[in-house]
Parts: sequence; C-alpha cells; structure tokens
Amino acid sequence: MATTQSGYSVVRDYSDPQLVSNPAVPGTNSKVRVYGGLRVGDPGLVLLYVLARFHREVEPLKQESGVWGFGPRTIVGGDGSTWSNHAGGVAVDANAARHPRGSATFTAGQTHAIRQIVADLSGIVDWGGEWTGATKDEMHVQLHGDIAFTGRVAKVAKDIRDGRLRNVPAELRGGQVPAAEPQRDRKPIVIPVPPDQAPPFPLPQGFYYGPFEGPRESISGSADSDTDQMRHGLALWQARMQKNGAAVTVDGYYGSQTAGIARRLQTRRQLLVDGLIGPKTWKAAWR
Repeated sequence: MATTQSGYSVVRDYSDPQLVSNPAVPGTNSKVRVYGGLRVGDPGLVLLYVLARFHREVEPLKQESGVWGFGPRTIVGGDGSTWSNHAGGVAVDANAARHPRGSATFTAGQTHAIRQIVADLSGIVDWGGEWTGATKDEMHVQLHGDIAFTGRVAKVAKDIRDGRLRNVPAELRGGQVPAAEPQRDRKPIVIPVPPDQAPPFPLPQGFYYGPFEGPRESISGSADSDTDQMRHGLALWQARMQKNGAAVTVDGYYGSQTAGIARRLQTRRQLLVDGLIGPKTWKAAWR
C-alpha cells in the first residue's frame, strides 16, 4: 500500500470516502473552503484548526489566493517516487498565491504567530516555512513525518474537541466538523502531445487557468461551465511542462501542483509570479 511521508495511505481519487469534500474553514462563515478536501476524522480536524488560527492570527484566508488540501501527486522537486502528504489529505496550503515556494513573505510577527500555532500542537505538524533554500514553502502545513497510527494526532484532536487548546473555534468543539460540499467528478482526459511551437492561447480574452474558487474568468477544469476544450488546453500546457522536465500530472485540472509549476516557470522567465496561466505563462512553456 502506497503511503505519504506522514505514513497515511495515499488517496487516489477526489471522490474517495476517506476525504471530507471541500470543508469550510471555521471562522470564515463558510466563505473559504479547503479545495480538494481533507482526510476524514482526526487529521482533517487538526488541519482545519490550523487554518482557522491562521485566518485569525496570521492573515485572513482568501479563497481566490488558493486554500488547498488533497491532491493526488508526488512531492514537488522529487524523482516522482515519494508521495506528497497532499496525496493523503494530510497537508494544506494557505493563501498559496501570496506565498510562493522558495520565498520569504511573512513578517516577523506573522512568523512568530505561525510558530506559536505549531508549538501549541505538540509537534504533530510541520510548517514549510522552516525548511531552507528552494524547499522553503511558507504556504504549506502538513502532519509530521511517520506520525500516522502513533496516537498523537488523536490526542491533540481530542484536546481541540474539548476546547483545551488556544482559540478553538466553536465549529470544532464537541467533535463537530464544518459542512462539506460535494466533490466534482474528475473525468479522465486523453493526454495530448504538445507541438514544438506554442499554439494560440485557448481561452477567451481576459480568461486564464486558475483556481476553482476564483472569479468567472478563472478556469480550473472543475466548474460545470468548464468545457472539455478548456480542459484540453490546460492538459496541453501541463503536457508541455512535463516534456520540459516538470513533475506535473497531465489531467486538465488546475490545483496546487499546477500552480507551483506555473510559479516556478514565471520566476525563471521573469514574469509576474502569481501561479495563474494566462497568455504569457502559456507561451513561456514553449520558450
């Protein structure tokens, strides 16, 4: 059985019953949801607590900035053999577009607040902001390595339910979990072969590939209004980046993996680093 870095089993599909689908972050009046979902039970509860405190104590979470959970992928920058904790529903990215991988974006006060949240959880979570060099990932929080089945996550989750930790939101007390919404079907796609020259950008003027939670112009491949042609366009860009050596899944869906690949490309090509795929980032994949 394939497992993540934290020891939890890999979830292969967004509709898997091991996931709570797009749960609302406590304290946001259900306006911010964890796109992709979180693992059911204690792991998901702990990560919702982390996000709720991040929203309250570090900076407000914005859906359009990217609040991501489950994603069936291996670790960024690896050789493709190690499953990310996102693949087990035991990692989250908070305001991903505002905190690109490899960058230092938080103030000293915000850094202190995040470290306090981590400390209050007795070492069961890791914050990517403590990593160094290219692996530094301030958006990222995950359950600690090899922590599955140790009983430590269950103990902290009980403390959250009982209100014994700092700033526990009402939605998480007594074992309640914020409301979820149904996951959208993830339809398979025929993997395209990218041409040698950049084809025209496939979306209308003013549109771009971006998160599901974004405005109407943000095409993720997941909305009911997103056509197969739109998904094919995103899959073509993913296939081109994969050909260029990027570790990206070609599925025609926009998520944290695709956003991260886009940000790194934008950094190399000296474009605006926002993780969104518009005409310039589209064309840069062929340069």
